[in-house]
Formats: sequence, C-alpha cells, structure tokens
Amino acid sequence: MEQKIEYQTILDEAIKEIDSKVGDYEEARNKLIILLEQINPIIDPKTTIFSFDNIIDYTLFNNRFNSDKKYIISEYPLFKFYYYIALTYLQEKDNEETKNYLKKAIRSNPFDTVSYIQLADTYKTENELNSMLKTIIEMYKYIYTATDMKDFYITLGDYYFLTKNFELANVLYSYGDVFLKTDYVEKMLTIIGMELKRPLIFNTKNDCIKVLEDAKIKTTPPLENIIELKKMYEISKTIPEDYKFRSNLKKIIYELTFDEAYEDTMTIKNTQLEFTFRIPASWNQINRTDYNKSTTGDYTLYVIEAEKNNVINMNILKNHDRKDLIEEYKLYKDYTLSKDYIIEYEQGIRTKNLDYILMIISKKLLNEMITIIHTIFIIKDKVIDITIPTKGNYNNENIKELQNDLNLQRITKIIESIEIVN
Repeated sequence: MEQKIEYQTILDEAIKEIDSKVGDYEEARNKLIILLEQINPIIDPKTTIFSFDNIIDYTLFNNRFNSDKKYIISEYPLFKFYYYIALTYLQEKDNEETKNYLKKAIRSNPFDTVSYIQLADTYKTENELNSMLKTIIEMYKYIYTATDMKDFYITLGDYYFLTKNFELANVLYSYGDVFLKTDYVEKMLTIIGMELKRPLIFNTKNDCIKVLEDAKIKTTPPLENIIELKKMYEISKTIPEDYKFRSNLKKIIYELTFDEAYEDTMTIKNTQLEFTFRIPASWNQINRTDYNKSTTGDYTLYVIEAEKNNVINMNILKNHDRKDLIEEYKLYKDYTLSKDYIIEYEQGIRTKNLDYILMIISKKLLNEMITIIHTIFIIKDKVIDITIPTKGNYNNENIKELQNDLNLQRITKIIESIEIVN
C-alpha cells in the first residue's frame, strides 16, 4: 500500500519563506516543485487532475463538471502548491510564470477564487485590463462565500476605477462592503471622492443594486451554487454529528443571501417579567476598544466605543421602573454628548403592551463615523436595553435611508414578535 506523503510541513516552510521580505523564493519554489513531482501521478495527458480543499468545493464541482471528460481527483491540495509557486515568481516580479502557475491552480480547483483574484491583480499590474475583466467575470460562477462576493465586487471596482468610470467603481466598492467590510473600500472611496472633487460617499445597498442591475452586473451569488449549498445543509440535518459542518454551511448561506431562515438566533427570556423573544446571535458578539458605564440606582447603562461597525451591547436591566425612564434617558443623552457622540435621530413609539424609545447615535472613531441603534424597551413597566450596530452610517443628510436599515427592520420585527405572558 502506497504511503501517504506528509506535505503540510513542507508547505508551511515554503509559505514562511514566501511571506518573508528577504525569503529565499527559489528554495521555497524548489521544495514545492519536488513535492509536486512526488505526489502527481503519471497519467494520460488528456486526463485532468482536480484537487479540492473541502467537501463544499467537491460537491459543487460534481454538480457542475462535464462527466464526459476524463478526470481524477487527487487526495492532495495540488492547487495550493501551484498557487504558492506562483507567489514565489510574483515576489521575483516574473509575471509570466506567476500567471502560468495561477492558471494551473485554477485548472486544478476552479473554486479556488483566491487564485482568480491574484491573477486579476497580476493583469492589473501589467495594465492588461481586458484580461483582468475576463478573469473577474470567469470567477463569478464559482463564488459561494461572502468573502468571494466581496472580492468579486472590489476587484471589479478596481477595473472600473482604472478605466475611469469612477461612479460605477464607487458603487462596486460600496456593494463589496455589504458582504464584508475592509479598510481598502474606504481608501478607494476617498480617492474617488478626491477625483470627483466631492466628499467620500458610501452608496446604500438599495442604490447599489439598482445601479448594478442597470449596468447588467450580477447582484446575487450564482443561483445553482446557492441551491447546492441549501441541499447540503438539508442533508447535514439528518446527520447529528455533523453539527460543525452544518453550522458553517448555515453561516455561509446567510452571509450570501441574508435569508433570516439561515441566521443563527438566540432566545431572550425574562421569567420575572414573563416575556420571551429572539434576536440574531451576531448581536451578542462584542468587539470593544473602550467600555464605559454610568449608573444610577438599579439601572446600569453601558456605552461602548468599538472598532469600525462592530458595536454591540445587550443587557436586560433589573427591576427598573417606568417612572424613572425619562431621567435615565436624559442621563444617556448627556453622557453620550459628553463623549463627543452625536445623537442624530430619536423616536418614541407606542405599541400594545409595549413602549420603546429609539436613538441613533454616531461618533467619529478610527476615521469612520460609527452609528449605533440604542433601543430602550418598556415591557410591563420594566426596562430592557439593547444597543446594536446599524448596517450603514447615517447623518442629517441621509437619515431617511435609516428606515431601510436591516437592523432597524429587525428591531421592528422583534417589537412585533415579543410574547408577553399575562
């Protein structure tokens, strides 16, 4: 029986050399080439060798590939070896060999979108913009993660930026940010603002969709990939021990589609007040740079300054009477203003058996205007306090767009779904 080659140590050593500013790129490359020679079978040249890194790649491949063609699937991630060999040539500024090995990586695993992006970037450095655009468009059909979507729109944004279609580039960068936020987007939008002699503009999601549809640019992931992901998820539900895989699939589907049926939620229940409701589990992920609180009586009010838009605080407050609410509300306003926050918008809404006060609070932090929704619920004359990030940043000029904010809509759904036990 042929012994399986332990490749990970060799691969790790090569990557360490490649990532080093003074690495021996030729040595790293030779290690990977020797490794490829050891594990690559000698087969009919007309037979394609595919390699995959996970079961999702493999399943999507089976759904797409023309079975009439001859192929085998390697037990080793060959595409990774090709990709890192390409990076050794990239470090040496040998663009032809870089492109050659990136294409080998893509042939080995078409779902290796990292190689597509690197290939597009290589064409960009050579100003081969037609080839850059062709590579980005080809990549689209293999997308199945939020990171893939972000990379697709940002790299397409780079293409339109280089062709001086700044408005469309602005929209593409903004839409990439919908799927995964990056500092690169803010940087490019700032540059576009300078080019057009106007302030930085983040286009709203709805505006992006309208502009991209008019430009005949896809705004959703490939439908066939979504269908297959959902099939995999349903099958995984029949196998209890596949919990981690199922949870990962659910997360992938939600981040691609924003379909609440695939969003993890958590139940908030207060037995003393006898109410229960559910919120997105992501609202419980705290990322703090500073944590402050002001306290009066039984009521503890938390104010968070956080990195980027990762702002979250959720506390169920104990035995706080409605009669003190206005005093606490004023305290919160005074406190946030003293910390250089700007309260852009506030609203009181009454519903059956339930009141709430909503404030949109912004602060300039880390070169970005942070916007959070602070909501005070009054249920049975007691108070619940939830603070969550908005999906966008709002000011006096665009405050009307807040009504389309996904998290504000979720707050509204929560209000409508709170179960009060009499």
